[in-house]
Amino acid sequence: MASRYDIVVLGVTGFTGSYIVRAIATSPLFKGKTIAVAGRSEAKVCAALVEIDTDIGVAEISNIPVIIADTSDDESLEAMAKQAKVIINAVGPRFFLYRLHGETVVRDSVMNGANYVDVAGEPAFLESIE
Repeated sequence: MASRYDIVVLGVTGFTGSYIVRAIATSPLFKGKTIAVAGRSEAKVCAALVEIDTDIGVAEISNIPVIIADTSDDESLEAMAKQAKVIINAVGPRFFLYRLHGETVVRDSVMNGANYVDVAGEPAFLESIE
């Protein structure tokens, strides 16, 4: 368990994921915690980290580890989950993404020992997860 990141934020290139990383980076509550970010495109994730770094002036942001994970690729989600203690799923904003791909992220998180948190507000998704 020691080799796992404390927190992995999935969906950092979007507004909400970017906001979550900003909040974690500037909060004393997360000082000393290991953080990684995940997304489909390494180039886009790295660009998002540089933008966050520029906005808040925390140089360590651009050095956060990047995990390539795609909600339509179960193997990549499983690999991400094996590296995390907690996964914050901020994928979106399209209303149907959690309904189509959210269960896979939840399942891979639970099956691989990671705790799961999301920002879903979709009743159909929330009611379908057991």
